[in-house]
Amino acid sequence: MPVAIDARCTGCGACAVVCPAKCITMGDSAEGFSYPRIDHASCINCSRCESACPLNSKEASSPIMCCLFCTSNHNTLSRCASGGAFTELATSFIEAGGVVVGVADDMRQGSRFSTAADASALQELSGSKYYQCNLDSETIASIGTMLSAGKRVLFCGTPCQVQAVKGVIPRSLRTSLFLVDIICQGVPSRISVDAYRRRASLRKGSEIAEHLFRAKLKGHEGQYVTQLTYANGDSETKVGAEDLYARSFMYQVSLRESCYECPFASMARVGDLTLGDHWAPGLNASFERGSTSLILVNSDKGKRMVAALEGRGILRDAAIEDATRSNIPLHHPVKRPLNRSIFYKAMKIFGFAAAVHICCWRYPIKRLIARIHK
Repeated sequence: MPVAIDARCTGCGACAVVCPAKCITMGDSAEGFSYPRIDHASCINCSRCESACPLNSKEASSPIMCCLFCTSNHNTLSRCASGGAFTELATSFIEAGGVVVGVADDMRQGSRFSTAADASALQELSGSKYYQCNLDSETIASIGTMLSAGKRVLFCGTPCQVQAVKGVIPRSLRTSLFLVDIICQGVPSRISVDAYRRRASLRKGSEIAEHLFRAKLKGHEGQYVTQLTYANGDSETKVGAEDLYARSFMYQVSLRESCYECPFASMARVGDLTLGDHWAPGLNASFERGSTSLILVNSDKGKRMVAALEGRGILRDAAIEDATRSNIPLHHPVKRPLNRSIFYKAMKIFGFAAAVHICCWRYPIKRLIARIHK
């Protein structure tokens, strides 16, 4: 099957990494999403890009066990989107001599994959980032170099990125490669988050120093809580769809086109572990909504990783079917809203705020109805 260069493309960049003729480069579309550009005159028809494409080489397995986790470190818990499972897993991995590759969010340069070799470097990798981080050739090359040098590497990314790494790294090196995929409903482009941040900075008259997409706020556990901290010391917090960026994400009008037909939105997982939020009702007294991580163990490597969480917080086994029932991306992709076709066009013409108001018009109506009922 040919490498995907159309709406099915996830933008992982694996095809560009493996191309021996270097005839594939990655470039952004008008919406800000990365796609491969192929110089067909230089192509040698080796088909390595086809083999590396995650859509052609999905290596997945069903979960063999399921756990719930909440860290006992209150500082870690306050900064994490759910129960702190990734931070604690990464910390234990580094303490055992390994290195961790995950996503950091830079207010000026945008998201990027960063390597942490000590616990102090992990803070920027914690927390959810609700827009796409491109997996570049330098990141994959560095993973291969570290594995070749005998290092143990933990890589965390979206399922399509995890499969891309599997498709590029030789099997002979994968023994020391530990893969964590996140439960992902889809990714907006950097253009949308940049437009949102510029608007917020202009409104406040100060640059944004930190953007938390899922902050913790008492009384709103388990909700999308946006917290912006500005360079001048000011801060603001908005709950759910009150925040325009959160609204565009919740109404799914800004996602990459491939996300609406994602082949990885299922219980067949590509990582050794799958991490996400626990949304199912019926938590026991040991856990709280909004502070509980869902962990799916998909391999023997995953079992060893979860075992390292013992003593770092509350860890309990859970029934897979019950724990995953309410997590939509584990069953099917999100539905493409009709307004997705105009969101980025409207943003270019009218600006980010207007595009959100136009494409998420149901929100003010729902809010009005709720006020009437009250």
